[in-house]
Amino acid sequence: MTSTFYFGSAYNLPNEPGGGARKARSIINLLERITDWHCTSRWPWSPFHGVGEIRTNVGPTPLTIATTDLVDIGRADVVILLANTGTCRGMHVELGVALALDKPVFLHRHGEGTAFDSLTKPWEKVWEVSLEEEADR
Repeated sequence: MTSTFYFGSAYNLPNEPGGGARKARSIINLLERITDWHCTSRWPWSPFHGVGEIRTNVGPTPLTIATTDLVDIGRADVVILLANTGTCRGMHVELGVALALDKPVFLHRHGEGTAFDSLTKPWEKVWEVSLEEEADR
């Protein structure tokens, strides 16, 4: 029985640094209300993810970010991903980790995907409708 989910999406949005985290918090709250599941993702509230622009992929801050996300994926029953920017580089890793851990993955992508998208499930229709209604407010 599903009771937890990891939510992954972009931290930054085009022309809006940190805007993805604000959007993620809103979507997570919405998904928790709809599903009655608890989100394991800490990244939208993490002080490490918002530490300016990370100019290097080594060191304590990126290591903390990566480790926290991996632990949070491992603690979840399912993984819910929203590919809301063109790159979503971290989300590709999250998808791979979830697949390697044999977790069901629900993916909502705008535009062209990858071959690995065929291993995912589409978002539930009620999630999409609720997200659209939330965006219209």
